[in-house]
Amino acid sequence: MTFSKGVVLMAVLLLPTATTHGQQKVYEEFNRFCIEHFGAEKEELVYTFAGKELKFIDDGRWVYASERSAVVGFDTNLPAKTQIEYGPTPAYGTTTSAPERHFYVHLHRLRNLTPDTEYHYRLLAVDERGSRITSPDMTLRTKSMPVAVRVTDGLQGPPYILDKEGATYLVTRDLVVEGTAFDVQASGVTLDLGGHTVVYDNRKWGPVLDGKTGKPDGNFWGWINNAKYGVRMLKGTGLKVLNGTIRQGAGNDASQGNSIGFNPMYLKGGSGMEIAGLEIVYSGPQQIGIYNHWGGNNSEFHHNVFLDLGTEIINRHGAGSRAIIAYGSRDLTGIKVHHNLVKRTRQGGLSGDEIYHNEVCMDSWATNAFGISVSSGGNAWGNRVVGGGYHVCAFAWGSRITGHHNFVHLKADDFKEKRFDEYGQYASCNALRLTQYGGSKVPYEDNLYHDNLFVIHDSGGRQVRGVQIFSDPYVKNYVLRDSTVKVIADDEETTNAACVVTQGNQDRTPDMRPVFYRNCTFISNITNVKFGDDYGTGSNHHFESCRFVKVGNHAKYRTFWFGSGYPSKNHVLLDCTYEGGADPGSIQWLALKPDHDFSVAWTLTVRTAPGAQVTITDRSGKQVFSGAADDKGVVSVPLVQYVQKMSGRTETTPHTVTVKGRGARTVTLDSTKEVQF
Repeated sequence: MTFSKGVVLMAVLLLPTATTHGQQKVYEEFNRFCIEHFGAEKEELVYTFAGKELKFIDDGRWVYASERSAVVGFDTNLPAKTQIEYGPTPAYGTTTSAPERHFYVHLHRLRNLTPDTEYHYRLLAVDERGSRITSPDMTLRTKSMPVAVRVTDGLQGPPYILDKEGATYLVTRDLVVEGTAFDVQASGVTLDLGGHTVVYDNRKWGPVLDGKTGKPDGNFWGWINNAKYGVRMLKGTGLKVLNGTIRQGAGNDASQGNSIGFNPMYLKGGSGMEIAGLEIVYSGPQQIGIYNHWGGNNSEFHHNVFLDLGTEIINRHGAGSRAIIAYGSRDLTGIKVHHNLVKRTRQGGLSGDEIYHNEVCMDSWATNAFGISVSSGGNAWGNRVVGGGYHVCAFAWGSRITGHHNFVHLKADDFKEKRFDEYGQYASCNALRLTQYGGSKVPYEDNLYHDNLFVIHDSGGRQVRGVQIFSDPYVKNYVLRDSTVKVIADDEETTNAACVVTQGNQDRTPDMRPVFYRNCTFISNITNVKFGDDYGTGSNHHFESCRFVKVGNHAKYRTFWFGSGYPSKNHVLLDCTYEGGADPGSIQWLALKPDHDFSVAWTLTVRTAPGAQVTITDRSGKQVFSGAADDKGVVSVPLVQYVQKMSGRTETTPHTVTVKGRGARTVTLDSTKEVQF
């Protein structure tokens, strides 16, 4: 049917009721949590990482102008409250509203514009210190769209069937619909929301899925066809959805299990899509902001804002509850997810092939809340992940992933309400994770994370693993380098926290490949490295040229803990430094196992004639190196100073260095050293 003017007016009046008081309270509490714990003023390393002076990031700016509205997205290097001044002249005259807290990623909508008109605008930003900056004057021009199909002026619906290939559909008024709002049935469709708000699922429907499992009640296609969506596309290419708000309505009530899977956007099998400039608000159980199912290759999801107001997780496995998910997709090539702001998610954040310059705020309500999930072979950079809750893992795992210049800031703390049954009243926060589940032979290879900053605070005796990587026969070439991990216990009760926890399946210890940490800084007031814990016991973790820093005066601080009942061994500390009271002799043997061990080693550089034959033996006379100097006459060799076990140290230095034809020398290796022949 066609909306009459009276019905549309009523719809506009109904818009505020789409969010219940209880849902709004959930977000208000999370907003207070974020203000209390996160931001540059809460962590001094943010200024080191991002710069001390507030500035706009030029390559993050994006502008889309419609007929009577426009949307502008941009980034700041530091968290800020931002606005846009705009008008037909450089005098502006209209200002957008400031957000509820300081963010890095910003999206503002310019309204009540005139078609085919030039507008001036400038960006305003104020950081937590009150520092204020403005951008230069800029201009944009609105469109005149005479050939667009005007959704509310004669098009039959709801649902509005978008079936003209290559057509642009323009929404001209706010809408409220009881079920699905838009059903895309052609390729090359552009849906311009015109800056308007579309409320979908605005009545209570009978149960569609099993409320206990979250699985279809009946067949899969019955679920797909009966669920209600803001935008649904079952097949197509080249879809664009731009510039507006999609909000779940009164059907979000979980009491009947009636809105499981009633997602704001369900896109199946699509490719070449662009979804941008949207605000997406939802709250029903098991919701996904944009469900990109079995497709999405060569698509971009950018400059959107997501707000999850829900709390219920029916089934944490599979698609779970996320802002954007590429799930079950055969080809994730070129799925770009960038410059999105997730103001709150009750579980998962963003997934794709290239994920960059996003801000994800986590309020986990179940196990394995992954902030960033990169497909194997993908990249993640410039992202900010903050938050806490039941069980946060800022980055999920895979193969051939590169992650760099990302910032994670988490807080493990108690929460008042019951969230999930799996581990009871639980709180765990983790930045990086790779788990090889028992018996699995899945290959995880060639992962590189570099130039990242991870900060996690812990209180109330909760659990923090800054980096938790399984060493395993099938985990190959995992490298974390040039990064800082800081883990702080905020009270004396907290002891289950460490910058690194070396994990693995203990029955595979002899065959575990090395995991490498290179030129990293590990800062803590409680534990820098825990060698294994109750979840997994790893061996063969190598720390090369790393800094271990102690801060504060926590009574239970130890640089290293052995926290597992299974042997954790063959770890190497090569060319590492210790500051503020950190010390390789500061060890808590929580689990009394004689097989626990690590080696302290240093690099010895021998300078001699090119091609000279060099032999090195240790204290016992055992040969530990034999080889020729390179074409510059240099040999660099890592040599063990001592092996540390629970029973004490076994010294392996001094070493004897022999250069054929040039004599021998004795060197005591207690630091990096160099000798010349």
